[in-house]
Amino acid sequence: MPAVWWVNQTEPQYSIDLKRGYRWSPSKTKSGGVREAWRCLEDMVPGDIWISWERQSIVALGVVTAEPESAPWPADQDDRSDWPGAGGIRVHSENVPLDKPIRADEIPAAWKRAAGPFRANLWVKLSSVEAVVPEAADELRKMFVDRWPVGSPWGVDAPPASSPRATRYWINIHTPETWERFSVGDIEVASSLTKGRSIARGDIFINFVTGDGGRWVSAEEIVSDARPARSRPYAGYDSQWEWAVRPLTARLSLHDGIVTRKTVSKLEMFRGHEANWGVRVRRSGVEIPECDAELIIGWIDAVSERMS
Repeated sequence: MPAVWWVNQTEPQYSIDLKRGYRWSPSKTKSGGVREAWRCLEDMVPGDIWISWERQSIVALGVVTAEPESAPWPADQDDRSDWPGAGGIRVHSENVPLDKPIRADEIPAAWKRAAGPFRANLWVKLSSVEAVVPEAADELRKMFVDRWPVGSPWGVDAPPASSPRATRYWINIHTPETWERFSVGDIEVASSLTKGRSIARGDIFINFVTGDGGRWVSAEEIVSDARPARSRPYAGYDSQWEWAVRPLTARLSLHDGIVTRKTVSKLEMFRGHEANWGVRVRRSGVEIPECDAELIIGWIDAVSERMS
C-alpha cells in the first residue's frame, strides 16, 4: 500500500505548487538545523499519495510521480539566498482538485485523534508535511468514497468509453442585448443561474433570443463541464454557472434569425402549447427533442448558406 502524506498548503503556496507540479522545501532551516516536516520529502516514492489541506479543508488529492531530487531555491519563490546552501528537495506530483472540498468539521474527531496530522485539540499541526497512519488513510478513503475526483488515486473510475452517453439538446435563452455581445464572438461561454444537473460536455445548446416572436439563432457544442461562473460576461446578470462552448452553426443576427412563432406547428416541443408556445422557452436548460434540434440546425444552416 502506498504511503499517504498530509500536505499543508496555505495560499498562495497551494496555487504555486499546483501550477508548478511539484513541492519544494529547503534542506535546512536558516540557523542550519533540519526540520522533519521538510526532510520527509526525501522519503517519498512514486505512487505515494498526497492529501492537500488548505483553508481548513481537504482540497485536492495527488500522487507522487518521480523520485525526490535536490534542487535550488525556486526562482518564483521569495529569495532566501542567505540560507545555508540555498538548496532543497523537490518532489513532483500530479494533483486533482476536489469538486467539493472536505471541510474539517466533516471529519470525525476520532479519526483526527488517530490519523497523525492533528494535535490533541483537533487542530491540524502547523508542520508542512505529515505522514498519515496507514489504517487511518484507508478509513478516510472509504469514508469519502463519493468525493474523490475521477483521475485521482482514490477516484472512482469514469464510465467506460465503450458506452458513450447520447447527445442531448438544451435551450439557452438570450435577450437581444446579450445576443448582440455573444454573436460577435467575444464571449465563449454560456451562463446560467442554475447548474442543470444533466447538461454535460458534448451536449448542444440551441440559442433562442426573446422578443418580437422569438428567434432561433445558433447551435453551440458544450466543450466543458459545468463550472462556477468566473467570467460574468453580462452586466446585471448574476450567473452562477457556466460552460465553455464552440459554435456548431453560424451565429445569425436578429434580423436573419429564424422567427420562432413561425416554427411552432413544426416542432414537437410545442405540441399541446401552440396557443401559448412561449411557456416552453421561458428559461435556459429546458431539454428539447433531438428531432426538433435537427430541424432548427437545418434551418440555421440553410439561412447561412443563402447568405454566403
